[in-house]
Amino acid sequence: MIKQKWIRKKEYFLKIAKKVFYKKGLISSNIEDIAVKAGTSRTALYYYYKSKNEIIKEILKSGYDQYIERAKKEITTAKSEKDVLYALYKALKWQTKKNKEFLVIALHLSIDGNEMSIEKVSKYYSNYVKFKTKELETVIKNRGFSLTKNQLQIFSIFLHGMLMVHLSKLPTEKIDFLVHNFINSFLS
Repeated sequence: MIKQKWIRKKEYFLKIAKKVFYKKGLISSNIEDIAVKAGTSRTALYYYYKSKNEIIKEILKSGYDQYIERAKKEITTAKSEKDVLYALYKALKWQTKKNKEFLVIALHLSIDGNEMSIEKVSKYYSNYVKFKTKELETVIKNRGFSLTKNQLQIFSIFLHGMLMVHLSKLPTEKIDFLVHNFINSFLS
């Protein structure tokens, strides 16, 4: 019971931190901002998280895990390499609806990652993404699909572009049309 309460409180602080980082950015935000928004003290927040960077890492890890799990789920119904690429896109599209804050925080990190205060977080996240991407590549390969590492990297770059388009609020139908055309020409 006590452990569940502790976990819920930790999740609550992450939810608040995501909102703060989403609105103020990673560099401009601090522990005090999160504590104030959560209606608690910095000391209480430090009981759950040792630093702002630990909070950022947890948000990024959780968000990327959600994307990978969704992508794996989508891949289970794939019948071709094109279906795999559509599955990766569907997972990203799902993430833009369910966890937009994570995506914006990840983009902030890619822009501000060399800032000394979050440089270690940037390196951590980069290594974590590589690790989880290998896991996803293994799932794809185990399903019998022959997408190369190069093809997956190029498609990943394309997906990052589509993420920016989704965040710019271009109509979904137009984005889906662009993705469809890209996938069809990409594997031709």
